[in-house]
Amino acid sequence: LLQTPDYARAFEADAVRRGAATPEQAEERVKLLLERQRLLERTPEPPFAFMVLDEGCLHIRMGSTKVMREQYDYLLHFAERP
Repeated sequence: LLQTPDYARAFEADAVRRGAATPEQAEERVKLLLERQRLLERTPEPPFAFMVLDEGCLHIRMGSTKVMREQYDYLLHFAERP
């Protein structure tokens, strides 16, 4: 739930390369992820969410440096939510 669209696409592209998903399945997964994220961002009262992240999500590179920078920024944004 805490993946940027570009990070999720990079993650799914890896699944396609490994043969674990078709390109269509990968895009559908990204689409579903974005729909679920909209629920977390809804206003006026977003749901309470408690997330535990594995340290690996900070060290495993997916996509370019830009993708990773945006992903870290998104994690910080979510962590700072009230």
